[in-house]
Amino acid sequence: MHENIDSADSSTLGDGANIAVIGGGPTGSFFSIFALKMAKMVGKKLNITIFEPKDFTKDGPGGCNRCGGIISELLVQNLAVEGINLPDSIVQRGINAAFGTEWNPKVKLTLGEGIAGDVLRTGRAELINNVSMDLRFKSGASHIKSMLCVPLKWKDYNFGVMNMSNSSDRLFTIDDLKLLHSLAIHASIAIENAKNFSKLKNATDEVLRHATVLNI
Repeated sequence: MHENIDSADSSTLGDGANIAVIGGGPTGSFFSIFALKMAKMVGKKLNITIFEPKDFTKDGPGGCNRCGGIISELLVQNLAVEGINLPDSIVQRGINAAFGTEWNPKVKLTLGEGIAGDVLRTGRAELINNVSMDLRFKSGASHIKSMLCVPLKWKDYNFGVMNMSNSSDRLFTIDDLKLLHSLAIHASIAIENAKNFSKLKNATDEVLRHATVLNI
């Protein structure tokens, strides 16, 4: 990071300071947004340059152009509060969640316990078409014959699982497992982005509160 420093205080960003941000992902982008917002609120101007190695004219992973992603509705609403509105043209589809009767009693599993607990521990997705033959299976009040279970993970950290169970004689297929695994990947990214946004916003708000108290 390069910056112009006020001679009066080596720890203070001066008016017109230059900041270099490495990486234009969610963290780098959100930091830049909140840094500019904070500077504006204390009456200073910042010049921020984001360095990103991807070529956005290229399709696919090399440039992320035309790549799909899922973000949570909460993140969309938080962005709107900050004055960042996603154009309708880039929002391809919405996912509506259906809520029914909450199932009770629930089966509570610890890390490594049951099929879901084992998937959480190992990070490996599993397809089991006869759960009664699997020694790990913990039966509950519901009658389950087959199950899909995939991890929710960010980098090397497993933080949850996503299950799909079946009480009929229909068997799950590898394509079913691939679909659920794909949804889990997008869900994990959406959850992590929402968490990063919330953490960065809270940190920025805290700095702004101190700046107001100190009348910076």
